Amino acid sequence: MQRQITKRTTASPWGEARSQDSVVPERSCLVCRTARPTSELLRVSVLEGRLVFDRQQKRSGRSTYVCLASDCFYGINSNRLSRAFRTNESLVESIDESVSRLAMIANKRIFESLGLARRSGKVELGTDRVAENLRSCMDHGRSGVALRSTDLAVRTINRLNDAWPVGTSEELGRAIGVGKAGAVWVSASRFVFALEFWLQVKRAASVDKSPDRMSDGSKKGKS
Repeated sequence: MQRQITKRTTASPWGEARSQDSVVPERSCLVCRTARPTSELLRVSVLEGRLVFDRQQKRSGRSTYVCLASDCFYGINSNRLSRAFRTNESLVESIDESVSRLAMIANKRIFESLGLARRSGKVELGTDRVAENLRSCMDHGRSGVALRSTDLAVRTINRLNDAWPVGTSEELGRAIGVGKAGAVWVSASRFVFALEFWLQVKRAASVDKSPDRMSDGSKKGKS
C-alpha cells in the first residue's frame, strides 16, 4: 500500500521555516499492514540473502517497510518478502540473527547521534539537570530527549523514570567525549528525531523472546 497524506504546518518547533503544505508519504508495514508515514517506519531490502536496514531510505532497488515494533521485526520472513517484491527471496541468516544485528546497528547510531549533538552544543549533562527537564517538559519528543546510563543507583533511576537507558556511564560518557555520564539531555533539534527513532528500534530489537513468544513467531513465519 502506498498513500500520501498532506499536513498543513506553519513552522517547526525550532523556528525553521516550512512550507504551509507538505506532502508526507505513507507506506504499509510488511507484517502488520498498518499504514504510517515513512519517517516512522524502517525500510528493509535484501542483499545476498541478508536483510539490509535503511533508515535514510537512500538504497536503490526493491524495498519494503516495517513498524518499529518487536512483532514486526520478528515477523519478517522469506514468504512475506517474496510477496512484497514479487520474486523469490531466500534469507541466509535467521530472523534472530538479523534482529540481533539490527540492535547493534541501532546502538551504534544512538551513540553517533549523541556525539554529533554534543559537538553542536545540544547536550546537557547531569542527573539533576535531566530530571528537571523531564519534570518541566510536557512533550519530550518536541522539547528534547533524556537518556541515562544503566548503572545508576535505583533511587536515581526512579527520578529519571522517563529517560531512555542506553548503556553504562562509561559508554554514555565516551559517546559525548567525557569520562563518565550518568544522564544526558539532548535539546530540541534534528538529533532528537534520529535518537528517538533508533532508541525505538533498539528497544524493539532487544526484546527477549519467551518460549510462548517463539512459538507464536514460528507460526507467523509460516504466513
